[in-house]
Amino acid sequence: MGQCPICQYPLNEYHEPGDRDVYIFDCKKCGKYSITGTASVMLSRFTEKRARELMFLSSTVRHNQGMQISSEHLRHLDEIREPSFGERAEQLLNYFSSAHPRVGEYISILDRMRMESALTALNNQGYDDLTADNQSRIDLILPLLAVSWSENADELEYLIREYLYREMGYLSLEDDQSIQARISPHGWDVINQHLPGNPQSDIAFVAMWFDDQLAPIFETAIKPGIIDAGYRPIRIDQHEHINRIDDEIIALLRKSRFVVADFTGQRGGVYFESGFALGLGLPVFWICNDPSEASEELHFDVNHYNFIFWKKDRLDILRAALTRRIEAELGKGPR
Repeated sequence: MGQCPICQYPLNEYHEPGDRDVYIFDCKKCGKYSITGTASVMLSRFTEKRARELMFLSSTVRHNQGMQISSEHLRHLDEIREPSFGERAEQLLNYFSSAHPRVGEYISILDRMRMESALTALNNQGYDDLTADNQSRIDLILPLLAVSWSENADELEYLIREYLYREMGYLSLEDDQSIQARISPHGWDVINQHLPGNPQSDIAFVAMWFDDQLAPIFETAIKPGIIDAGYRPIRIDQHEHINRIDDEIIALLRKSRFVVADFTGQRGGVYFESGFALGLGLPVFWICNDPSEASEELHFDVNHYNFIFWKKDRLDILRAALTRRIEAELGKGPR
């Protein structure tokens, strides 16, 4: 089956590089991502001394599905911030709610002994030689390790049983030995309080450089791409208001369902608006002109996100790609 170059765990899929020298992986732990040829060579030379940094990279990829890893990411591995204990537990709870969205639905959580036994069998035998029970356990455990930034089964069980269950009461278990859990009423209250964005809103806030040379990009691709997905695109320069511009931006962001941020031109306002949107829990769709046509590189703070890169002579591709990504993330809009 092959191993993931980041975490060394089994792959679901692997694709050789095409014209752009990019490898594509679907890992049982990290999920879906791609990596450039240069970064792939760098990664192959990493030693066990960087194991913890690679563990953080695995979790970063899991939380940013579809991201492309470049050599720049690998040079800055030591800058990845480990979430706090509470953040890790919250990310795990959100994962449970996404994977099991029905109220009262049971969640398989296993226990440390079963997890360690399955992981040991995987290391000794390889995935294809595991029993069907152990394969299903591995398929369950590996994403949870990445989502919760856990190094081993001990950490994962502690987060689930000691924090989410005993301390916070976000999970309900029949008893301490149970390997089946449900999200408690209190847990659902917490999840609902942190739902991203405004699910009833049809507004798509567009953050971009308001330069005349980018007007065709907005009118030909971004605007119709958003409309095709069933939402209403709004740019602050085309929005009638009598307030201070910064107050109006913040007010409009608070009303929006999501943000489309075009980083062409490297405008400070776009960085601010996309960052503020992330703070509000709004989904952000990242776009920029193709690196081969750009004179400036994206800042490291954002270049790990899954960008749609566009070219001036292929705006039809940007329009279609933006529509597909919005619908895949949020579903068809209300308009």
